[in-house]
Amino acid sequence: MSKKHPKCKDHILLNWEKEKLLNACKTNLEKFTFKIHFYTSMRVNEICHLQRSWISKDFETLTIPERMRCDCQACKKIRHKTKRDKETKQIISRKIIKTAGWFMPKTGAGGRCIPIVPELQPIMKAFFKNHNSTKEIFKNRTHVWRILQRVASRCHLEHKVFSHAQRAGFACELSARGYSLPDVMSILGWQNPKILPDYIKLNQDHVKKLTQ
Repeated sequence: MSKKHPKCKDHILLNWEKEKLLNACKTNLEKFTFKIHFYTSMRVNEICHLQRSWISKDFETLTIPERMRCDCQACKKIRHKTKRDKETKQIISRKIIKTAGWFMPKTGAGGRCIPIVPELQPIMKAFFKNHNSTKEIFKNRTHVWRILQRVASRCHLEHKVFSHAQRAGFACELSARGYSLPDVMSILGWQNPKILPDYIKLNQDHVKKLTQ
């Protein structure tokens, strides 16, 4: 459970909520931001680095690289993995897992191939007709989040639109479309199957709600 947002994994973005959010988008930028976040399950940092070279010529698939040279402000930072003592909470080891000047997905399974669903293809084609990278429109991760939260604020949903909710919603939608659990895990960049109960409830009642 997230320490920062303790209830965020209790929510899954349902189909009617997704439609309400889409209808609340007032600009092409808002529509593009919401659709690419929901229909690819990409993390916000991955969205900020999306390039035309990641996408197949027929716009059928999107492949996130395991690592890529990048000179943006976020990628200039070194990423560490720390280990703390369970009792004292003191750092007992610190390991560099990303050197400066490189984009890398959050997890080892983050380098992955994502199918581009029909709902996303038109707006993707329109965007990359005039742009080579989302860096041209998104300043940073905060910029993306502000767009998403601005749209969500117009809908007055009972819960906040966390990234977990959108990723879990897309995972359920993939399952409803016939993707197997291993495929869903691969598309979302999940390594550990034990996290599935935190993100996704794949019971039949929920799948029925998604397909209504």
